[in-house]
Amino acid sequence: MIHISLNSISLQDNPRMENVIIATILSFVITYFAIPVLIRVAELKHLYDEPDERKSHKVRIPTLGGLGFFAGFILASAVCVPAKDNFPLQYLLAAFFVIFFVGMKDDLVGLSPVKKLVGQLVAAFAIIYLGNLQISNMYGFMGIGELPYHFSLLLTYFTFIVVINAFNLIDGIDGLAGSIGLVVSAVLGAYFLFAHETLYAVMGFSRQQASQHSLFITYLPHASSWATPAPCW
Repeated sequence: MIHISLNSISLQDNPRMENVIIATILSFVITYFAIPVLIRVAELKHLYDEPDERKSHKVRIPTLGGLGFFAGFILASAVCVPAKDNFPLQYLLAAFFVIFFVGMKDDLVGLSPVKKLVGQLVAAFAIIYLGNLQISNMYGFMGIGELPYHFSLLLTYFTFIVVINAFNLIDGIDGLAGSIGLVVSAVLGAYFLFAHETLYAVMGFSRQQASQHSLFITYLPHASSWATPAPCW
């Protein structure tokens, strides 16, 4: 039987717990103040997401809200992740920026599927090859253990591209991608917190708080709606 004690996440046992707390608060505060300003800018500059057959909204909505979400997540992560030589933070941030700007350009002026795929592969390369993060072991799933190097590499690239485009596919339904992202980020953040993986715990809770506030803005009765640039995270 697995027993988890709250002491395992205390400041005494985990001196990096304060990083997670600060990141959570900082991400929420930045998103809270940034999104209304960006909505106003989008309305003044007439930057709208037009409704079509794959989107549930029936009227055009501002497209810059995702910039506030991205700012809260990135700034909180960059400030609160502890400095360690073996942390692949710079490669993760590089990949996030690539994906974000590809999605932003696609929302504003449109991009061909080939160009979007190239952007996704560049981001995957930064994380997988430069950051040395890949699926190397299945740990008994379907009777599979350690994977051959080249198959591991292909599987990781495939998984990366599939997850990005899966979020893209559901991003047209208001709140669906954001809700799934919020739940996944919170679960992963909690898991990495218990596992004492501060880098990923900080990023998980930073992203969760940004998603939480973006959904709050989206469904608040008197708040303006906004669209998050795809590809989603």
